[in-house]
Amino acid sequence: MDSPARGSSRRNGEYNKANNKNGQTADNSLGSSSDGWQTAPPSKGQQQRIKRSENRQQKKAASKAASKAASRPATQLPSLPIEDQYQPPEKFSQRSGKGKTAWMSEQDHVAELGQKLQKLNARKGYGDGQERVQKNPLVAKYENETTDHFTEKWRRLPKVPLPEELLLDDVELSTNVIHGPFESVDSYLKTHYELIREDTLAGLRTAVLHVRKCPHANDSHEIAIYENVRVLGLTFAYTHGVCTKVSFSLNRAGKRVRWEQSKRLVPGTLVCLSQDDFQTFKVATVAARPLAGLQVHPPEVDLLFQVDELEIDVTKPFLMVESRQGYFEANKWVLHSMQRMTKKNMPLQEYIVKLNNDVKAPDYLIENPLYNLTSIFPDAPDKELVEEVNVLEQWPHVKNTMDESQKHALKTILTKSLAVIQGPPGTGKTYTSVVALHALLQNMTENDPPVIVACQTNHALDQLLRHVYKFEHEIIRLGGRTQDKEDIKKRTMFNVRQGSSIRIQGSSPHAIYKEMDAVRNKMCKLLGPLAADLISPDDLFDLKLINEKQQKSFADGLSDWVTAQEQDKPNSVIATWLGDSVMPVKEHEDFYGEIEDDECSVELLRDMEAEFLGGNTDDDDVRDDLRGFWFQMKHDYHVHCPEGITNEEVKRALRAQNVWKLDVHMRAAVYKYWEKKATEKIHAELMDLNREFHRLVQESKIARMEKDAYLMSQCKLVGMTTTGLSKYRSLVAACKPKVILIEEAAECLEAPVLVGCMPSIQHMILVGDHMQLKGKCNERELESGPYNLDVSMFERLVNNGMPIVTLRTQRRMRPEIREILEPIYQDVLRDHDSVLGRDPVEGMGGVNMYWFSHSSPEDTHDETPSKINHFEAKMIAKFVEYLIFNAIKAENITILTFYTGQRQEIWTALYKNSNLKGQHFKIQTVDSYQGEENDIIILSLVRSNPDGQIGFLSNPNRVCVALSRAQRGFYIFGNAATATSTSGLWWDIGAVLNKPPAKIGRSLPITCHKHKERTLIQHLASWDDITGGCNKPCKERLSCGHECPLRCHPIDHDVVRCAEPCKKINPNCGHLCSKLCFEVCWCTDCGLPAVETPIKPPSEDEDEDEDEEDSGMAKGKGKEKETIPPSDIGFGGISRPSNEPPKRGHGKFKYSDAVSGA
Repeated sequence: MDSPARGSSRRNGEYNKANNKNGQTADNSLGSSSDGWQTAPPSKGQQQRIKRSENRQQKKAASKAASKAASRPATQLPSLPIEDQYQPPEKFSQRSGKGKTAWMSEQDHVAELGQKLQKLNARKGYGDGQERVQKNPLVAKYENETTDHFTEKWRRLPKVPLPEELLLDDVELSTNVIHGPFESVDSYLKTHYELIREDTLAGLRTAVLHVRKCPHANDSHEIAIYENVRVLGLTFAYTHGVCTKVSFSLNRAGKRVRWEQSKRLVPGTLVCLSQDDFQTFKVATVAARPLAGLQVHPPEVDLLFQVDELEIDVTKPFLMVESRQGYFEANKWVLHSMQRMTKKNMPLQEYIVKLNNDVKAPDYLIENPLYNLTSIFPDAPDKELVEEVNVLEQWPHVKNTMDESQKHALKTILTKSLAVIQGPPGTGKTYTSVVALHALLQNMTENDPPVIVACQTNHALDQLLRHVYKFEHEIIRLGGRTQDKEDIKKRTMFNVRQGSSIRIQGSSPHAIYKEMDAVRNKMCKLLGPLAADLISPDDLFDLKLINEKQQKSFADGLSDWVTAQEQDKPNSVIATWLGDSVMPVKEHEDFYGEIEDDECSVELLRDMEAEFLGGNTDDDDVRDDLRGFWFQMKHDYHVHCPEGITNEEVKRALRAQNVWKLDVHMRAAVYKYWEKKATEKIHAELMDLNREFHRLVQESKIARMEKDAYLMSQCKLVGMTTTGLSKYRSLVAACKPKVILIEEAAECLEAPVLVGCMPSIQHMILVGDHMQLKGKCNERELESGPYNLDVSMFERLVNNGMPIVTLRTQRRMRPEIREILEPIYQDVLRDHDSVLGRDPVEGMGGVNMYWFSHSSPEDTHDETPSKINHFEAKMIAKFVEYLIFNAIKAENITILTFYTGQRQEIWTALYKNSNLKGQHFKIQTVDSYQGEENDIIILSLVRSNPDGQIGFLSNPNRVCVALSRAQRGFYIFGNAATATSTSGLWWDIGAVLNKPPAKIGRSLPITCHKHKERTLIQHLASWDDITGGCNKPCKERLSCGHECPLRCHPIDHDVVRCAEPCKKINPNCGHLCSKLCFEVCWCTDCGLPAVETPIKPPSEDEDEDEDEEDSGMAKGKGKEKETIPPSDIGFGGISRPSNEPPKRGHGKFKYSDAVSGA
């Protein structure tokens, strides 16, 4: 249920009081939840805020000023600079305290009061029944901001690269500074702009140079090449502009594509198109790839060209290339934002750029440091101690559920302009963030700008917002799709906008659409001649390509011809004149049979498409096609021109006044000349109209953003992904936020976090862990020195001695699993009481963690550089089967691997196991599992070779994530010798596991629950006859009285089929049943059904003897249990490898070579 609209009644406490009268509690607090989070009682809300007292004279003067302002038209209000025309009240400015009040002239004060009154009238619905609110001029200011006035070249580069930029062999780049401060803000911005731009464009540059050198090359895992690309028509899309729909061939791929799980041509991707083997080419962005269009033959997509380069040539096919590395849309808006950042408008630069470690409190807090902390200390015995606290001084000594490191982090978050909080695995960094947000939101006034929250993924954002929604409903989720179909779905920007009836004063979207329609009609009329298969003589005359005599000769000459109409040719004067030169356009046939491997999940692709659309669609109805007017230009016929005709011959032929006197072979050449000139003329006139249409699209976007900006200003928190943070920066900045929190900040590159420093920001909170996953670079060379692009702002600040608070108490892993993180975190982590005494993993006899080592070699996945290990995949599948037999649910098991190829290999091995049919397992790459956890984690290392090549295993950040996901059980499958002889980190991990009792070896120990028999699994054959137990016969009695025929198993006997002869007596005839026990009883002699008469079960004495034998085995009276032999791998014969040499780098990239196969 949504919270009530923000207004004075809730601010004065009436909302909570009204609920309390009815015996209810306001639903704006953390209550106890099933997920184990300790929650606070209902927040007392705005009535807890301490306001400045106003004497009667102040009230009287304010009322008089408001009445005076209300009586004046809005157009007569005093004129102010744009920055001051839309000025929300200062955050926290109404709290009591000794802070200074900013001076305001009488004119400005009257204007502000008038604006407040307009806003109040809009909320109450005064006027014509529609809610009207003031336009926020900052939206247009930020959205239309240009960089033309700058002199620096990097600031003036276009968003979409020019062809010449993609043809550079050498690219000069600034080197990154990760130790010590930058020389200046401009140097800092320029460095990160250049590195991000190169990381974004390098793959496409490589693709263009490769195809330019080898125009007949086929697809690779780095480059996609599409031939026979033809223009089909234009879509006049109101949200994108005029887009060109093209068809294309997959012949270069040589495979069929499952588009639902392919990253090919995802909206937002850059492509290059050429008609001359890339001697010249155009750059375009994929605007849409409707699934319905991709499933036809040939497949179709929509492209958005630069405004002055709209492609309308339908006569000749193109060759198109895309890079399969990276995603342009993810960085486009980061680059756009950084170009507009300067020393004047970048806050917190003294800390981020200059590395001043004396971090002060934000200005708004210094002005008024009193906070209501009841949300943090809900069980305080004396509420007065926490209802009015000066947070810059001594905090109350009151207990709550947070540990000391969390309390320290919370105080830092609330009191420092730049707060850096490290949260190692399982230490509750999200919980700490939510508690901090609760306190911030509880201490907001009605007109404060919203707090901004950004997360790395949609999943993490949904998770965080769900926690916030428990105590605050006035939130908005900006951007892509949400998986939360309940509370968070209601608060998406799309649904909030749909539910709002407000109108922006001075904004008329319908008038803009009307203008767009008018421009579109002009463009369609201009394109008319090119829409037909052949350009008519009348159109050629109108385009001034033929004179009046030539036009008349077409009609006069036709009367002298008597021709039979051919069914496969158009019926027109020009077609008759051209004769056999007119031919049908042949469809290009593709020859392939294999199916391309899936690249990603359906949900991930839908997320990317929704993010590209900008939250302008319903989550459940993400349309993948463009909305707008479709203008078809596809030709069914073309004119074939014979070779060998010179330009001089064509020029002479053009002077002929009677076109019918031209030779037949010359007519085609003359027509092709007219067609080319007609296209050029129409294109030139079309560009002015296209620029006008693009301007109207931008106006329409701003009109929509103005409404969104108002709706956002009315909420208390706005959440988005880090991609959305840059994409919607103009919109967010227009709300003038002062507080921003970025979750998983260490997993982002520096630039996407940097753009969160909007001009109004006073308070930035970075939460993450630089020991876990880093931000991803498309170009590996940029990860190493001197570029170090993968070093996040979070990591750079920590490494340079900036203040940091580290959470220390982990609540995820059982202690023995946590111990293997000691080589990474040293003595940082402590175990919470909740992780002690957890149940052991069923069927493992207390071995809750183990590294099973083997020497089976790795292999390479077909047509990709990804690695696989067949033996590991099969062993893991059998181990999973064993765990399932021991009543462990599939949902409680996650299988991790560093390689996508191995992920598919493991899935195949599980799928082929008949005992696992119908089970759904989580098989993930390590990179996709940060922030997640599960009961049991199985890790496949894959790498096993004599050369000591371990690839991704050498990345300590990935290793950290892989080792820290398990709650109860953690099992590693991989060649320990390969890993430990190459990596010092893996040697240290092996050393921890090799401490007595050793948890590493060449045999995996499993233990039967029934007989307590330990079995050592070394080979695939070792799993034979293992059905969740040991190799001993079960010997228990089935319900039929026979002994169970199976070996030891944990499954219920009700599902076991007894294959013994039945021998039940038929009372009707006295004969024995001749069927097997599990079959339906029947007397074959008499043909009569039998009545079940089970064989007499063994005596109780026999049972007792068997029980004693079993118990004796458990106590050591029977066969002795095998023990794990001491490990002889790695640590006796393998010394710890020395530190790896630092990666080398340089200041110049070269692209003269063909694509590497790395």
